[in-house]
Amino acid sequence: MFRSQMNRWFAIQVRPQAEHMVAELLKYKGYETFLPMSRKRTSRTVRAEVPLFAGYVFCRVCTDSQGLIVTTPGVVRILGFGRDPEPIPDIEIDSLKRVIQTGLPMQDWPQMEAGERVRLTDGPLRGCEGVVKTINQENCVILSLTILRRSVMTRVAREWLAPAC
Repeated sequence: MFRSQMNRWFAIQVRPQAEHMVAELLKYKGYETFLPMSRKRTSRTVRAEVPLFAGYVFCRVCTDSQGLIVTTPGVVRILGFGRDPEPIPDIEIDSLKRVIQTGLPMQDWPQMEAGERVRLTDGPLRGCEGVVKTINQENCVILSLTILRRSVMTRVAREWLAPAC
């Protein structure tokens, strides 16, 4: 059951390659959905839009809607701990949406357990929080979706980063 969570984001696990179908069915049922997409090179000249997190759709759900979500064709389950669905903090969804809107290069990235948590203080991602990772002397910020144990990585300027409070 939902723990008195009203109108919160949840990660919905779906059958393989059913992300678009489930997102559309949930929209048809009146839910707000979010299916983050990324560009993937399929050949030297062709780029395809693919779900950033294969097998998952995000949905804003009210307390009494669990049954209506899980009975949707293609839905496997609502992610959570044990039998309790776990909401995703709004800041995580908002940060992911902002990364996508900027058009900055990004890629799916395993969640980091170690590293400094930072807040971006400048640039198009100002206000977002993530974990900093240095790769080849370039600063990369990893924005995590805790419930999926997945993240998105993008490169940012060093001067945009400040320790998160």
